[in-house]
Amino acid sequence: MIGTIRLGNKRWGSPLKPVAGDVIINIDRPNVLGNYHPPESPLQCHVEESVNTYRKTLNEDLINGGPVAREIDRIVQLIKQGQNVILMCWCAPKLCHGDPIVEHIKACLEIKP
Repeated sequence: MIGTIRLGNKRWGSPLKPVAGDVIINIDRPNVLGNYHPPESPLQCHVEESVNTYRKTLNEDLINGGPVAREIDRIVQLIKQGQNVILMCWCAPKLCHGDPIVEHIKACLEIKP
């Protein structure tokens, strides 16, 4: 049976927390999946710009088989082995750089959004 992928939130009190058995992968800075293009302000337009910039960087890394691509491949394998993976950041459920990561993983697994 195939596992699952979802985004979680590291903030205290968020309902988007890991449950027993989840494989927890941090995607905040300084982790390999961290967004090194943080928004300059909390305004939504800057967040969208930050995520769009991250998406471009992600796509370049995927094309070149870089460290992000290798980590995503590792996560895909965990899910194929039946593991439930939660990517932990500070943004979810708001727009997050984890969204394109999850989209790519689901595409690799042929899971519809």
